[in-house]
Amino acid sequence: MKWSSHRAITRAALRELGLDEATIQTALESVIEPDRSQDYVVKIGWGGRAYLAPESHHGVSNSKIIDLLYKARECRLRGEKMMAAHYLGLALHYVQDRCVKPGSFLKSHEDVEWEVSEAGVPRETILQGLRDSVSHPIEVERAVKSIKQYASGDDAAWEAAYYTAWLSKAVFSPGSFRRAEIELRRGRRLTKIFGTLSLATASIGLIVTALTHSLLPTLMSLVTLIPLIAALNRVRKIKRWFGLE
Repeated sequence: MKWSSHRAITRAALRELGLDEATIQTALESVIEPDRSQDYVVKIGWGGRAYLAPESHHGVSNSKIIDLLYKARECRLRGEKMMAAHYLGLALHYVQDRCVKPGSFLKSHEDVEWEVSEAGVPRETILQGLRDSVSHPIEVERAVKSIKQYASGDDAAWEAAYYTAWLSKAVFSPGSFRRAEIELRRGRRLTKIFGTLSLATASIGLIVTALTHSLLPTLMSLVTLIPLIAALNRVRKIKRWFGLE
């Protein structure tokens, strides 16, 4: 996506969100920063040899975007609005680039980018994104994973505007701390239940293994770790997003 499009979409969303101009300007600088300094990733070539290759901004992993959003959120909770805007701008760059489909023999990537710039910023789409936004880590991750690529400039502009607004509000709005505290208590109860269950099944598995000289019972007992790990991971995410201990 062109710098003008990155900035126009970001500016429109953050102004509708009601952020001050200094914070917006910080985000506008950050939203084009990844194009100024190339990122590299490790890839495996022929013969299993590792090498560094330029990272495509249109295929950045969900985890990288989500991590930047968490960092933005953490800064926001500490009252560091400028740093929050910085990390948000970096995340939005990859979010917006993801909306533009790589080129094909029918239409080049550059043609789609030109169409995006000509489409402008759909204000109603930004307002819809702000209305739909939910400041909760599970919803934020679901939103990032829902972003689609389009070969149509109008569709790509709509997608970029919607998720720019959605994610920006999620980072900067307080969110429901009451809901988070309720979920945190529930999550802690579940971890205790699943932890006890895992310990019991592991003990039984070890006993059966000792009697039968087969590792299968012990290995099967490890399946009970799956819900325990899921519950612990959810608790960790909620604590990090809301700054709870």
